[in-house]
Amino acid sequence: MNSNRFHLIVMACLPLLVLTSCGRSSAKVPDDIFVGVLNQKGLEMIMATRSEAQEFVKHGGDPAQAFVQSRQMFSPETVAAYKYVGMSSAQIAYMQLAALSAIENATDTSTMFSSRLDPQQVEALNKLREDSYAAYAGAFNEFLNDPKADMNWRDWKGMTFLMNTGMRGQTELVKALIAKSAKLNLQSNEGKTAADYAQENKHSDVVELLRAAGASLKPTN
Repeated sequence: MNSNRFHLIVMACLPLLVLTSCGRSSAKVPDDIFVGVLNQKGLEMIMATRSEAQEFVKHGGDPAQAFVQSRQMFSPETVAAYKYVGMSSAQIAYMQLAALSAIENATDTSTMFSSRLDPQQVEALNKLREDSYAAYAGAFNEFLNDPKADMNWRDWKGMTFLMNTGMRGQTELVKALIAKSAKLNLQSNEGKTAADYAQENKHSDVVELLRAAGASLKPTN
């Protein structure tokens, strides 16, 4: 691993290393500490991907070299570091979801800067989004297959993975969570269920999946 890449990974995990007894693999990261670190790192991820997006457009960046820091959020070394400091499979999957969201928002080719991109650059952005989703899906599958994982794990907004996947229209992931007996009618801090989020975002296929599995649906206007 080159030294710059290693430095970025260590810096990303430093708060967790300090907070988990010098990063022993036997240590576990409490969810309240994880949320605090994620709030900080999540903002940094968003700012980093936005900055990289701006540079990509401004300088007509080489697609092969674009979004180096963003890509590292999904690297095997980064995931290994998360595991080393004692993060649970749910926490790792959520870190990957946060990174994916940051990349998707920063590389949305429908935004105002898309007209300044050539076809090769648009293709590079789409490839980055696809690769990021594949990495997130891999972490999500590890979570699904972890016998100790809580399928109803919640983030600081009280949202479960079923709510997040339903909101994003990720049909196959919703199916997998249903198969793992994730609770269908839990409510977030906003008082909304997975079906509510799917309805709001017009993911009718997800709504139907949840309904067929026994989820309660609110009447729509």
